Amino acid sequence: MIIETTRLRIIQLTAEQFELWLSGVEKMEQSLGLTPSKEHLDEHVQSAMEAQYKKALSDPDNYLWLGNRQIILKSENKSIGSANFKNSPQENSDVEIGYGINADYRNEGYMTEAVQAMCEWALPQSGVNSVIAETDKENDASQKVLKKCGMKKYDESDTGFWWKLEKSKRMNILNTKPEVFKKTEASIWTDLYIQKNLLEAHLNPSSDAASRNKESIETIVDFIDQQIKPKSKILDLGCGPGLYAESLTQKGHTVTGIDFNKKAIEYAVKQNESIEYIEGDYIKNFPHGEYDAIIMIYCDMGTHSDDDRDILLNNCFHSLKEGGKIIFDVFNEDIIKDKQEGSDWEYTSSGGFWAKDEYLLLSQTFHYTESNAFAYQYNLIQGEDIQHFIIWDRYYTQDEITNVLRQVGFKNMCVKHKLLGNNDFTSNNEMFVIAEK
Repeated sequence: MIIETTRLRIIQLTAEQFELWLSGVEKMEQSLGLTPSKEHLDEHVQSAMEAQYKKALSDPDNYLWLGNRQIILKSENKSIGSANFKNSPQENSDVEIGYGINADYRNEGYMTEAVQAMCEWALPQSGVNSVIAETDKENDASQKVLKKCGMKKYDESDTGFWWKLEKSKRMNILNTKPEVFKKTEASIWTDLYIQKNLLEAHLNPSSDAASRNKESIETIVDFIDQQIKPKSKILDLGCGPGLYAESLTQKGHTVTGIDFNKKAIEYAVKQNESIEYIEGDYIKNFPHGEYDAIIMIYCDMGTHSDDDRDILLNNCFHSLKEGGKIIFDVFNEDIIKDKQEGSDWEYTSSGGFWAKDEYLLLSQTFHYTESNAFAYQYNLIQGEDIQHFIIWDRYYTQDEITNVLRQVGFKNMCVKHKLLGNNDFTSNNEMFVIAEK
């Protein structure tokens, strides 16, 4: 059995590999095809693991729990530590975890990443009530690992502390599939810290992370320009820092942009004060007017529920001049080939995209086949505080999206496939849609 995280593979050793490990670390590494670590087991670990090995062999039905797991650093294909459960679960019982990391790989968050993944694997298993661990009172590093994983100190002896992570609280918080198109209080678009990092991603010309790369943007702008009349009045929904608005203005069009990312709007205004930019939510506060074209790029249409989508499309229809066009892109059903349900952990000790200080992030992907949608749920854990961010991707067949537009009143629908080449955002899993009022 293998548990995958962002940087690690946690591999369950077979009984034969466990025996090889005890007789010499390099023998186990050879059997797994790993890069040699030149490590050896010290006397204390050797003794403890020999006892664990005998325990595992004596209870083969629970070997999955009692066997040893090697922590493999993906980037080096090297074992950098190990972990195991010291007992198997009984009904509503605790399982104790033990772990260790090689000296050269400490203070990089690897141990936290591995222990967190082990806990999240264990807690849903039958019979498990909580994961517990014991640390020496002097072992500050190990205590920090357990705190970062959400464990609470619940007992102590003369020499050590006992820690616990309970299923009831943790599983309710982290492993619940959200209702389809659920909206969370926290939003990456309005969080003041994340806004700044999104803006940086928007402005990276080689990245598809928040806006498409420079070459793709130029292709899309040329495509839009070909669909509309000269000197059109355009509304850009979800305009971000104005990358499309700026280019379309240079082609002679007049553009109004709206986005609720405050940092992106502030940047856009500084770049070109002659373009009208609005900070706001275009679902709740649609900027009504008389437009020749309304555009919405980067598959924003799919981030909305069907109800919000219909509200948006009706507002667009009534704000277009007769003969005006709406142009947008959405994911098609091929996205299913590239997206899979699953979860992943990320730990950083010094801050990153999601927060300026230390955090743990659980990323979860859920597929709602009945609604043709994916949810990407990000659980940001900082001490006692947990924030949830959800991004939705609704995908469509060509017939489905054209029927949606037809019901609103649009006509002369046209769908363009494979406008862009391979890219990090959608590859060829999107379609560009044009419809006329």
